[in-house]
Amino acid sequence: ISNATAWLTERAAREAAEAAREALRQNEHGARLLFEESPLPSLVFDAETFEVLAANEAAQRLYGYSLDELLALTIPQLRSADEVPLAALLKASHGADTASLARHRRKDGSEVIVEGQTHLMTFDGRRARLAVMADVTDRKRAERTLEHLREAQASERMFRTFVEQAPDAIVVVNTDREIVLVN
Repeated sequence: ISNATAWLTERAAREAAEAAREALRQNEHGARLLFEESPLPSLVFDAETFEVLAANEAAQRLYGYSLDELLALTIPQLRSADEVPLAALLKASHGADTASLARHRRKDGSEVIVEGQTHLMTFDGRRARLAVMADVTDRKRAERTLEHLREAQASERMFRTFVEQAPDAIVVVNTDREIVLVN
């Protein structure tokens, strides 16, 4: 009876281990699918060497590189030369998750502004970081345009106040010699 009990116990343990391995495979498959199908550009890079270990299709579209080309690069090669070195940012984070805004370079040399978040993880047995980014180039360009517009409006208000409160007569004429402003 003790041999039969030991055999049943061993068999149950083998079946439980196999079920756990299968559940792990399913979880890994689901996580990989989320990474690959994410609409947000995502990269996994080595936490020490900054070598790109994985990239999804959205990252390939953002940067203009094929998967093989991205896997041959490091994160500093994707960042604009005048950006704060990534190693300094990550060192300052003391290993915690990071969020940053940075200019990156595409394959064609153009720049893109990305808002990114990184998370420390293990990838294929290596200490790595998952970087998920959003292209905010258009938003930042619109913010700069809005700021310039606000500055122009403030300048115009100051000019109008100066003209309206001037003790002397002021006449503004355009290039066609038409009067456009009189105080």
